[in-house]
Amino acid sequence: MDNLKYFFYYDADLPRGLEVRNFSPTHFAWISVTLVLMAIGIFACSRLRKETRRRVMKALAVSVVMLEVARTVWALSVGHYDLARMLPLHLCGVMIFFEFFAVFTGKRLLEEFVYNTGLPGAFMALLTPEPSGYPLLSFQYLQSITVHALLALIPLLWLFGDGFRPNIKYLPKSFLLLSSLAVFDALVNKVLHSNYLFISKAPAQTPIELFDKWVGHPWYVGLLLICVVIVWTLLYLPWTIRAAAPRKTAGA
Repeated sequence: MDNLKYFFYYDADLPRGLEVRNFSPTHFAWISVTLVLMAIGIFACSRLRKETRRRVMKALAVSVVMLEVARTVWALSVGHYDLARMLPLHLCGVMIFFEFFAVFTGKRLLEEFVYNTGLPGAFMALLTPEPSGYPLLSFQYLQSITVHALLALIPLLWLFGDGFRPNIKYLPKSFLLLSSLAVFDALVNKVLHSNYLFISKAPAQTPIELFDKWVGHPWYVGLLLICVVIVWTLLYLPWTIRAAAPRKTAGA
């Protein structure tokens, strides 16, 4: 419990050796607990009345935004707010606001973009978090776990509790949104010398680092694009096949 004294510390101010490394026992432990809690949440919400379920999702969407605000307040309070690291311009940072507006407006394009881009992005961030110097019992690390878990949970609640069914016709517009974000982040990276969307440098202990070793920068961005195509195929193919299958008529 002595590590709790570092709860609100910024990573640069922490002693070395406290950090949670990807694929360590601590990482696997909290991933397992998080996935179990998400499964329980999906099951519980699927049994709620529609209006109650919608209120729950709105509360979750607001909570994610407030967690991002809390992160900003924390960074400012410890004197370490960094424009090159803390703007909500990574994929999941942007998805915080896309999910918020998707939940509150019900716009189908926003829901599809959250499903096909935010959902896999959040899961990837849980499986391979960007390396940092934070221990598990720290504000920043726990905030990151919670935010990414909620970002993945909301589209899963649509899918398994709200009757949402992915439609492949929204993929071109989703690709346009993702491409626009990449172009915008590339410009910001040039100005701030940042690494939003990880298109300036491959983060360590992630699959992107492996891609960088294979083909180098900037060519690993092309491999990321191939990954997007593969993920979208997996996310949409079952639903496309199901929609195209002939329906059995009653009494057939």
